[in-house]
Parts: sequence; C-alpha cells; structure tokens
Amino acid sequence: MRLPLILACLTGTVLTSTAIEMLQVPAGSFMMGEEGLTEPMHLVSLTHDFEMSRTEVTAGDFLPVLQWAYDHGYATVSGDWVRGYGRDLMRLSVAPYTFTDIHFDAQTEQFYLSAGYGTYGGWGPVGGYNPENRPTHYLTWFGAAAACDWLSMMNDLPAFYNGNWNSDEFHNPYTALGYRLATEAEWEYAASFPDDRSYPWGDAYPTCDLANIRPGYYCVGWGVDVGSYPNGRSDIGFDDMAGNVYEWVNDWFSPNTSVQAQDPLGAPTGTLKQIRGGGWAASIEWQQMNTGYRRSLEPTATAGSPWFAGGFGLRVVRTLFPQTSDIQDIPSNFRLLDAYPNPFNPSTVIRFELDQTDMVRLTLHDSRGALVRTLAEGLHPSGQSEIRLYAEGLASGLYFVTLKAGSTDRTQSQKILLLK
Repeated sequence: MRLPLILACLTGTVLTSTAIEMLQVPAGSFMMGEEGLTEPMHLVSLTHDFEMSRTEVTAGDFLPVLQWAYDHGYATVSGDWVRGYGRDLMRLSVAPYTFTDIHFDAQTEQFYLSAGYGTYGGWGPVGGYNPENRPTHYLTWFGAAAACDWLSMMNDLPAFYNGNWNSDEFHNPYTALGYRLATEAEWEYAASFPDDRSYPWGDAYPTCDLANIRPGYYCVGWGVDVGSYPNGRSDIGFDDMAGNVYEWVNDWFSPNTSVQAQDPLGAPTGTLKQIRGGGWAASIEWQQMNTGYRRSLEPTATAGSPWFAGGFGLRVVRTLFPQTSDIQDIPSNFRLLDAYPNPFNPSTVIRFELDQTDMVRLTLHDSRGALVRTLAEGLHPSGQSEIRLYAEGLASGLYFVTLKAGSTDRTQSQKILLLK
C-alpha cells in the first residue's frame, strides 16, 4: 500500500513522501529467452532472493524522490531537463507540452504534478486525468539509475550507482544493499515465474483485457493508472509487466546472453542499454509484450519512434540478503553474519555486527590456516559493517573468515568457498 502525504498547491499537486510496495521473488532457475525471438534459449540461475516494486514507479512515487534530490544538490533543472552526474536524467513538462506530467516552479523551486492538454504526445482523455498513479516516464537510463540511488539515500542505504554505470565483478548489482534497476535476468524471471510463460499472465494471446498495448489498434492510446489490468497480473503479483510504459533494466547490451549462466550481468560496459516490457504503443506483431522480448537503446533516450511513444520508466529492485531483516541500529550481540553469496565468484559481501564500539580485526585464512589477507583492522562503531571481498588474486578453494573484537577478545569464524 502506498501512503503518500499529499499537500495542495495552486499549480498542481506536491507529494512530500513516498512508500513503494515491493514483492519478493525467490531464487531459482529458468529458461531465459524465447524461441524464435531471443535465441538461443538458455538456462539461467539466480542465486539470491530479491524484491521488486509491484508496479512501475508512478509519478506520485517519484515526485518526492526528485524533490529530495534537488534539495540536496544531486539534481538541477536546465530548461526542460533534470540533470545530474553530468547527464540528462529526465524530460520535464514545459507548457504547452506534456511529457512527464512533472513540472518545475523556478520561483518556489518545487516540482509538482499537473496534467497538461494531453498525454504522451498529444493523446489524452477528455476531461483530463490524475497523473499521480500514472507511471513515471521520459527518463533516460541515467535518470532511472539516479532515481534508485536517490531512493536509497532517502532511506539511509548506500547508493549503488553513484556515477558508476558499469556492471562487473567490482561493481556487481547482485551485491548492492540499496535500490537499483533489475538485471535483465531478474526482470524476465519475475515476469515469467514460475513456468517460463510467454506473457506475465500465462500463454494467452495479448488482448486489451490483459494489457495497455496496441494489438493492431490502440487499446487506450495513452498511459493509464498502474494496476488497471488485474487480469494481466503476473503469478507473483506484478502489474503491467507488459504494456503501459517500457522499463529500463540494468544491463548494457550483450549479444552473447547465453554465456553467463549464473547471476548474469550483461556486458560490463557499452553504448546501448536494455528496455523490457512493452508500452501502450507496443505492437503485438513485434512480440513486444513477450517476457523474453529485449530491445537496445542509447541510455540517453527518453522516447523514440511511435513504437516507443510514452517514453521509458522503471521498477526498483533490492537484493534480499540472509539474516539482514529487522536488524537494530545497535545490535544486542557480537556476530559474524553469513557471507553472501557463498559460494562466490567474483566477489562476496562479509558483514558483521558489534554491540559496542571496539577494535576489530577481520582476516582471511586458507584451508591450512595460513593468513591470506587482512580485510579490516581498526576501531569500528557499534552497528553493522560490511566488507566486500574480491576473488582477484585468490585460487579456488575453501577459506575461513575470522572476526576478532579486541577489547573483549571475542572471536567468530565462518567458511566461504571460492569457485572459479
């Protein structure tokens, strides 16, 4: 349930808080790709549970996040663009045109929602509409990634991207603690769960009862409130994974999608990013509603040809780590938490809790007990800390992580396994 606080404004609606409903997706394996569409089909395993927003992030969800970013200096406004990190992030609505339903009052320095003369390029319902529950759109990929970082920082979580747009063993989305975009594998797995279905709702051919699309004609001709098609809901409960607006995912384009069979990252860098899910102008003939459909675009794009009318939005994702739920700011005991992932390659996150500020030494030993690395040494505050261990320079095999708190001589150890 979303519980935003709504304040009235002469020029529109200002939303000052947001709560995004997330649904959990269990770890598992599936056949990624679609025969005749994105071959070769190949088995992919995701080794982590994760949670993803039930709907596309709405304008009502996004507005307070954008305002927070502006107020804290992470975003600026230049003409009809929101900018940050040296990039164009989002196209704003500037009268008389309506792009995003989000406007900016330069005098008050406030963003607000207001429906324009039409929706998404000129079409629109007679009598207007309420933009609060419409999906956020006209985001560049950089804007979608920045939105995840801002949401993380608003919730006292570490930002994953922070201007680093690559995905590799040193910057791995699966080990991120904060919000981020779904990888292609996560998105397709969530949409096709649990039986590798062709569409989020099953294998029935797409119709206007199932999604806001274009089966030879426009079902609606503009974006609609998220969750307007309950018959098209996925098995887990995700809405609009086909239709409404296209969704940016994390991956750089890689033609060799079958190379990575476990927790695939896509290409480490590149010039094209991926979109998923189809939009309200998506053509059935192009199979754009299919769970295996993938399309590559420049990350600076906000919309494209009429087939991409309505622009691009996002869902947010978080990796769910074991034993991290309901952790208090100051733990009641001293413990070394389970490393995740384990087994690992190319990296794993080692986390520990202290019930008091203390001198800490965190070490890595091989199976014979020989010291391999000192991972952390020094004074650490009470609460939870994390260290990322990279496999570079290590041989495959069994290792021991040992945590020692100096003042009380407390020690805990655990096994981790590196597979190369």
